[in-house]
Amino acid sequence: MLAKSFKSRFWIGISSAVLAGAFNGALEAILTLAGSDFGEYDAIFWGVSLYSVCGAILGVPIGVFIGLNVWLGRFSKPFLWSLLFWVETLLFIGWVLEATTLGWVCFALPSFFLGVWLTTIFLIRTPLKVILFPKGFFAILGLVLLVSGVFSLTPGRPVFHEDAITPSNDPEKLNVLILIADGLRPDRLEQGVTPTLDRFFSQSIYFDRAFSNSTQIEIAMKAILGGEHTYLSPDKTPASMMSMAEFFGERGYRTGAIVNDLALGRFSNLHQGFEHYQYLPPYSPLPFTEGARRLKLIRHALSWWGNFRNDNSLRYRSAGEILVHTRRFIENAGSNRWFAIAHLKELTSPYLSKDQKIVWPNKEKASLVNSAYIDELKRLDQSLLTFLDWLERGGYTKNTIIVLLSSHSSRLAHHPSSSTDRSKFHVPLALQTPKLPPKHIGDKVQFIDLPSTLVVHAGFEPPSTWDGRDVLESRHAKPFYGRFNDNQ
Repeated sequence: MLAKSFKSRFWIGISSAVLAGAFNGALEAILTLAGSDFGEYDAIFWGVSLYSVCGAILGVPIGVFIGLNVWLGRFSKPFLWSLLFWVETLLFIGWVLEATTLGWVCFALPSFFLGVWLTTIFLIRTPLKVILFPKGFFAILGLVLLVSGVFSLTPGRPVFHEDAITPSNDPEKLNVLILIADGLRPDRLEQGVTPTLDRFFSQSIYFDRAFSNSTQIEIAMKAILGGEHTYLSPDKTPASMMSMAEFFGERGYRTGAIVNDLALGRFSNLHQGFEHYQYLPPYSPLPFTEGARRLKLIRHALSWWGNFRNDNSLRYRSAGEILVHTRRFIENAGSNRWFAIAHLKELTSPYLSKDQKIVWPNKEKASLVNSAYIDELKRLDQSLLTFLDWLERGGYTKNTIIVLLSSHSSRLAHHPSSSTDRSKFHVPLALQTPKLPPKHIGDKVQFIDLPSTLVVHAGFEPPSTWDGRDVLESRHAKPFYGRFNDNQ
């Protein structure tokens, strides 16, 4: 059976690309969901469906190309189909994995020849040869979509549970609130546009030389929550790590976090120890769950859609929305002690409209970026004003430690993008507690010091496994492990 006609060869291009896309979409979804217990198996359906569409688009030019080249007709139809299937599969996998050139070659060559050989055998000697024809192809594709669609009916399981530990309302202990404003730069807090932040910092213990351990939010969050050195690995948080949420939860605190970044979602395992952990995704035209949003094709499509529409609600949830949810958690805690985190993302979002792409070097466009950053900063400041005023009116400031920090500084246009650029790691860090007066601290501190400091001043002894120190009382008890030397 030879693929002699244009129609036959064109069909080979389309069908092989569609099924290669479906195969890779299902594979990426399964790998994404592996090891999690949250449900959200609709990621498999979205992976199969959207990658199939992507494969169909890729298959059209491939089908036309092989259809117009008569010399390809000497190959058997099963061999040509399997050859194209594995070429497209490797293209998809390479795009998903973003492998290095050497790793890609070492992976691609053996899997390519093995895949072509096995697929050709299956197409010739098994009932799978029906996929070479339109009716068989649509039957197989329909079956795959049906099975993945059944999985999508499985409801996701939210991270919310009632703790069996007796809630604590000890008046000697303090609540703890951490506000993380990603992208907030210390050198942008002296321009007179942030009255709320200025007032908060003037009433707090402010650390002039605070440094993040990473420009990646998920790595920085591990240090903030776990007090352990995690410079390089963005992998899942190990279950063995004692997080602040677990520490406070074991002592009767209500624990909750409202996060605004997919990297901080439940699949990162940062939720461990929290009674209530909620990722608020940007709005989207389709009802994607967190699991589906982690698929690379969907991430790129949603990013493109947000930029195309120039709509910030498609990029992130506003600080006002995040803080409203945080307020509800605090209110639901009632008279019990609580530990809460609110993650705000405005200052790391795209600042320019789709027709203002930056071309380096361009001082005019850099000025636009910096101006737009200030506009976002003003909106963030206004949202914080409403929330902090509510805390004060409710009397929470009398028994709560409030921390305001940035996990990393924003990459503004006039700053270099080097991974060793000091300005990206130097972050604002302020701590307000009813037990101590405001002051400035010039010693270097880092995020791993935060858990020990907060636990001590909330009225407890920190666990010995944490690497940090209480920077308010015994600042020299442990050495500073930093990326920069002392004369910086």
